[in-house]
Amino acid sequence: MPKKEDYDLDRLALEKGPDTPINQLQQTVKTFTPPPPKSAFEQVSDLVSQIQGSLREQQMSVEQQLQGSLTQASTYVQDSQKLEMLARLIQRVHEVTQSGPESVKTNAQNVKKTLDQISQELGTARSRADTQIAQSLQQAVSALSQSQTAMFQSQALNQMEQMLKQCTNILNQFQSPSEQVQ
Repeated sequence: MPKKEDYDLDRLALEKGPDTPINQLQQTVKTFTPPPPKSAFEQVSDLVSQIQGSLREQQMSVEQQLQGSLTQASTYVQDSQKLEMLARLIQRVHEVTQSGPESVKTNAQNVKKTLDQISQELGTARSRADTQIAQSLQQAVSALSQSQTAMFQSQALNQMEQMLKQCTNILNQFQSPSEQVQ
């Protein structure tokens, strides 16, 4: 097993020569100077930029959720309109049947056509309902994802609050105690 002495960088550098990666690394470490600390203005500017970016992300997320809700609402409106049409058609059949047997006999062809149309529409509605079941299951999964997104939004909002507090603290350094923002 290698010992600490086996990794003596100064000794290895001398043995390998001045242009080795070890020597170059040592020179870099020796000449490295950390960047100067950021001024209060730069700190506030950076924090405001971070808050602005976070707010944009939050806005995009809410707009995506809104789009999904609008799409779902549009589907509900279409379904409602189809049901209204079916109700009108069955009302016509009901009126004929309430007028008595002679009315049914006279209008049998129209009643049969209307019943066939209702049957077709119900088949289509059943198919849409089956599709809705699958979509609802997908929405349940999506709801879990939205819950997670809401948790992330909450965390992001908390971080923004912390950044705002940092901004306030930095700005307080520029003001006299009586002018400081609380």
